[in-house]
Amino acid sequence: MNMSFIKGRMLSVLTLMLTLVVGSPGAAEPAADRSIVLYAKPPASLNYLYENRETTIQHVSNMVDGLVEHDRFGILRPALAEAWHANDDFTVWTFILRKGVYWVGADLAPHAEVTAGDWVDALRYMLDYGSAHAARFDGVIKNAGAYRSGLIGDFSKVGVRAAGPHVLEYTLEKPIPWFDTLLADTAFYPAPGDALRQKGRAFGALEPDGIFCNGAYVLVQVEHGPAGPALVYEANPYYRDREHVSIERIRLEPFKPQDPAVLLEMFATGPLAALPLEGAEARLISLAKERYGDCIFETFSHPASFFLTFFLGQGSEPASRGRAVLNRNVRKALFFGMNRKALVDARTKAGDVSAVLRSSFTPPGLSFDPEGRDYQDYLAKALSQKNPFDFPQDISLADSQDPFYNPAKALSYMAKAREELAGQGIALPLTITVPADSASPGDIAMKRRLKEELEALFGSDTIAVSIEVMAPDDIDALLSRMGGGMAKDRALDMTPVLGWNAEYGDPSAFLDALSLPDGPLWALMGLDEAGLQEPAYASLAEVQRFYWEKLSSAKAEGADMYRRMEHFGEAEAILLDEAYILPLFALGGSLQVSRIQPWTAPYALYGADRYKLKGISVRREPFCLAEREFLFREWESLRLAAYREKDDQRQVLLRARR
Repeated sequence: MNMSFIKGRMLSVLTLMLTLVVGSPGAAEPAADRSIVLYAKPPASLNYLYENRETTIQHVSNMVDGLVEHDRFGILRPALAEAWHANDDFTVWTFILRKGVYWVGADLAPHAEVTAGDWVDALRYMLDYGSAHAARFDGVIKNAGAYRSGLIGDFSKVGVRAAGPHVLEYTLEKPIPWFDTLLADTAFYPAPGDALRQKGRAFGALEPDGIFCNGAYVLVQVEHGPAGPALVYEANPYYRDREHVSIERIRLEPFKPQDPAVLLEMFATGPLAALPLEGAEARLISLAKERYGDCIFETFSHPASFFLTFFLGQGSEPASRGRAVLNRNVRKALFFGMNRKALVDARTKAGDVSAVLRSSFTPPGLSFDPEGRDYQDYLAKALSQKNPFDFPQDISLADSQDPFYNPAKALSYMAKAREELAGQGIALPLTITVPADSASPGDIAMKRRLKEELEALFGSDTIAVSIEVMAPDDIDALLSRMGGGMAKDRALDMTPVLGWNAEYGDPSAFLDALSLPDGPLWALMGLDEAGLQEPAYASLAEVQRFYWEKLSSAKAEGADMYRRMEHFGEAEAILLDEAYILPLFALGGSLQVSRIQPWTAPYALYGADRYKLKGISVRREPFCLAEREFLFREWESLRLAAYREKDDQRQVLLRARR
């Protein structure tokens, strides 16, 4: 399925970790100090400064630490920075580094101390070599974009410096109160300068001496085989947080299909700590249900949000089809008439990776106020305040459910649309043309179900859904042309399924995508600032103005996270109420049975921390549903208490600054 990430990193769903295995395969009594992780795709490289691939990040996050990391409650905590602070306008950030942290090689011996210069060298490397990360520093780190484009040649003018061996300072292009959330990504990881200068682009080669480590694990062995390389980690004996590393040795192998009975026996007798069932053979699923029926659970979804939107730009004189999707009541009818559960079920049954329903553009759990209240609560409140008729006060935007599907409401909006369109001379039925990916049976099945659902609901005399099957390269080319503002004459009304992934922990990571002049989603919808001046787009221009005002108000709040969340919620409520974004699903939600204790590893919806294996523990018996629910409630209570404690500390710091 062509699900284009137009911000953040591209990822393949096949890179997601499948299962954790403790012990050596076939051992009668697995040793507590050994583990194996099965994964679907090995990394091509461990050069985390040059690559921005999920397969690379998945591994490197276990080998290298940055300045900060998420704890098991999702709170940013000190990692290699033991403390940090910003100036009053959040343009200069200073980090005090831990002393006595070392770069460790495959020989498990310390080679050099980690110092502030390692961050300076890493940033210069990324800019000099044209890293996949390089563009993200534009508009963030002072003069990074100018240096990258050649406007300045003196790197010392770029906003990063070692103010001392253990003092790192970033100077930003503009105030960024959430800058510390950016630091959980590998783009802000350090690297030993000597190794970068010596190896150049060969830094991070997939071999034991290709990378130095300061994190929980050290790469000690790479075994190349016909199915791909197997990687072996050893626990870092010099790791700063050694007490939270309970697994001493990890072997990561390419996944090899095995007999279902063998897999089940491996889980039952101990070597397998988790048994994935999504996409498994029917026999394995049947055997697992017989033995572990009340222990099979659904994993959490990936933070990226997948959605549909409309091609709105049709030049200065939109054709009839263009005016139809410009009509608010048409879009609202489609918004409430889409049976998202039926669409996602059709997609999954056709063989695509499992997905869970999503009810918003920003994902749940991305951002919290100082008391631990999810931004989604602010969005739900903003929706009900903006339009209580469509969005009741008790609306829930949680994943795995659809609060929007309402055929009666959809028919009501379509009736209004019919009257308005008739007055504009637009004949019925409306033809809504949607693209489908020829390489994805799941996408084709989902679009066919969309056609069936909408035509059955509204009647074929009102709406006709036309499916245009396109090759993946053609879809990519279309999106590329749209992103350049060059394709306003194509005969499509809806976009392919698009995906957006956060790079940092603030709602603006999603909502800026729809702000002009720089928000790329407007370009993909065929719009730009000049186009919005045309009379046909007057109502859309007014919506964009209100949206921009809410975004600007949020960003102007600075450190007041409560007001910031309120304004962001009001902005996103505009997108949903005007039906410019039609949320669909998030990847994940796969079924498995596991002996890994939940809620012990770092918890994060952005950055690299979600792949860290530190903190995990494994027991002999699986965690069944009732116990998992108990542990979740306990974790949630502890999480809220941790946020309250953090907020108390924050208030002390704010009073001290005043």
